[in-house]
Amino acid sequence: MQGQKKNYDEAFGHLKTFQSKLREKRSHPFLSDKLNNRLTNLIGEIESEFNKKKKNFDKILLETSIKDKLAVLLDGKVGPEYSTEEFEEILKEGERRFKNKIPPRYKDSEKSNDDQYGDYIVWKETLDYAKEKSKSIIFVSSDRKDDWYLKSNGLCYGPLPALIKEFNEFTGQTIYLYSLEQFLFHVKEKKILEISHESLEEVKEIANAARESDFGASYFTSHSGILESARKLSDSCQSSSYGITSPLDAVTGTARKIASITESVDRLGQIVPNMSSTSSTLQDLLKSNSTKPNDTI
Repeated sequence: MQGQKKNYDEAFGHLKTFQSKLREKRSHPFLSDKLNNRLTNLIGEIESEFNKKKKNFDKILLETSIKDKLAVLLDGKVGPEYSTEEFEEILKEGERRFKNKIPPRYKDSEKSNDDQYGDYIVWKETLDYAKEKSKSIIFVSSDRKDDWYLKSNGLCYGPLPALIKEFNEFTGQTIYLYSLEQFLFHVKEKKILEISHESLEEVKEIANAARESDFGASYFTSHSGILESARKLSDSCQSSSYGITSPLDAVTGTARKIASITESVDRLGQIVPNMSSTSSTLQDLLKSNSTKPNDTI
């Protein structure tokens, strides 16, 4: 929230600089006096609204009810602190991982000494908890660095296999990595908890902005589109009145398989790169009059 306040100040600073440039007396005036007055009034209104929003941030930061709610939610759900000796060993292991480029940790070298071991400490705590409780883990994080996820040519294919392997070997369990957006989507879809559409859209907007800066937006839009396309195709096959049976059943079954596969892949934070072309082929087949009973997909 402090960062948002800073963004307001920076945005307004650019606006004031723009206004002063237009008003420079030594240059030919860009705007008439009438337009300049309108601009001044508009900038005044913007400044007033910015100040209100900044004050609202301060109010929220000082609001104790939010802190109280967090305290209740987190009560009994924070792991025990490592001893000094244990912590020293973890830091040594973190340094070893960095030197040998073992995930997670090796992408945090630019952080300060206090923070650069953070990812590995969280990973170590997760490993210890899963082993002690004999539980598989759903790990929710917006971190998309290369020491957590397998990436290639601007696409994210899911958690690093090395992390999945280490987790399984150490704990005998499985770990699933979700972004916050993916996690909330599945919680809502499975009716585990009621989540408002506004909350999902807000998370999606923030996540997309961050991801586009990391590796482009094409993967995220195509993945959700593939799943939706497969579902619609399957539903349309079920209710269609085409005079064919075997090919229609094949198309319907394949569409449902695609939806199922894509959904499973999404749960693991992965994608199948060429799935969109498969979905398009199914739609072309459905529209074609030359489909034969023995055609396969």
